[in-house]
Amino acid sequence: MGHALLNQDARCGHRALSLADCRAKCAMTLGVTCIVCCYNSASRLPTTLAHLAAQRVPEDIPWEVLVVDNNSTDNTIQVATTNWPRDFRAPLSIVSEPRQGLSFARLRGVQESHYPIVTFIDDDNWVCPEWVALVHQKMISHPEIGALGGMGEPVFEIPPAPWFETYKHCYAVGSQAPVEGDVSCTTGYLWGAGLTMRKAAFDQLESKGFKSLLSDRQGDKLMGGGDLELSYALHFIGWQLWYDPLLRYKHFLPSNRLEWVYLRKWHRAAGATSLGLDPYRALLDSTSHAFRGRMKRCWFGQACLMLVQLFRKRSWLLRDFPQYSEGNNVVLSIEEDLGRFFALLGRRALYDRSFDSVSNFFA
Repeated sequence: MGHALLNQDARCGHRALSLADCRAKCAMTLGVTCIVCCYNSASRLPTTLAHLAAQRVPEDIPWEVLVVDNNSTDNTIQVATTNWPRDFRAPLSIVSEPRQGLSFARLRGVQESHYPIVTFIDDDNWVCPEWVALVHQKMISHPEIGALGGMGEPVFEIPPAPWFETYKHCYAVGSQAPVEGDVSCTTGYLWGAGLTMRKAAFDQLESKGFKSLLSDRQGDKLMGGGDLELSYALHFIGWQLWYDPLLRYKHFLPSNRLEWVYLRKWHRAAGATSLGLDPYRALLDSTSHAFRGRMKRCWFGQACLMLVQLFRKRSWLLRDFPQYSEGNNVVLSIEEDLGRFFALLGRRALYDRSFDSVSNFFA
């Protein structure tokens, strides 16, 4: 988890954009920027760019592709340059973001984009040919939408284990909601894979001094949560989160990500990064009992809660956990608890302050 907090002082010196300002600013504006954030993406990038080059976009919609290199140590930049058609209608640009972390890379992409709609394409996402046209049409026709998500379809390097279908949401594949529509008050978030956002919404957050609590994926580390944090932040300032199943992408899953040990590590990391989401979830929990709510918002209360939960699962920890019964959800829940507990040990002061920072920011 990143150590940055919401910057209250950044509000001074310039007026924060209102929701009405942002919607008026984005009404009837044209253009889409496809942002591909990369870390050592040389082997994955050619297929991703090939699907972007195959887009069927009406002539009256300008668009571009922006590759953000986040400290790659391979030849990602060269691959990006050589795998984009020359004199193509949509230009490809490459920028570097030295701060390690997907949240930083996304922010740099937005800052460098030329168009009011930005769509984040992971380096292993193969978007449908109508992707750019669809996100443009949806965002232009619905100015209340701040973020838009689609449906992922897995592409396997090897046949998946029987447990994959149960945990496919961990891989950002499948439906994000039963039907198309606003998910702001149901699921409450959208996946980062194939996430489309309105640049005006980013500008509104930035004008208020927003800084992410989570750095999200850092290099090869299984961190995350940046997509959920952005979703919560946009919801709190009045934007809708929208799911559209017509926005389809294929998500390539290599063999190592289909191993049970990978999923266990993913849940351990999810437990650690959940600390950065607690302040946002606390704002949503208006029904919490006063004392219980205070305990949930302090480091000591959370540490005690995690110890109790782990104690209740002690028989698994001592007897069955070393054999990590493949496909068993108890194992994954223990991994999350352990990840959260060990992360709490290192964030005593920062954890408590994050609640005040978030609540003051969105007050």
